[in-house]
Amino acid sequence: MRRSECPSPAGVSGGIGKTLMLTAYIVQASDRHYTVGVVELPEIRVTARNVAAIPEEVRAVAAKHTGMDPELFTIVVDY
Repeated sequence: MRRSECPSPAGVSGGIGKTLMLTAYIVQASDRHYTVGVVELPEIRVTARNVAAIPEEVRAVAAKHTGMDPELFTIVVDY
């Protein structure tokens, strides 16, 4: 299993304060998309076009789900 950490776009040093770490994992992969789950938010599923798009897609869905600023999330992808 590989692990990749993707900090929030503004980063912690940007004066935002603490970020919230979310662990994303691939549930299913097919030709042109990945279905992704989030350990800390098991009720959501995210679809991404490729592995590189997973952090941004997870960040956007988590922000919508929680009502928080997307820049507050640091995404760690386990795959």
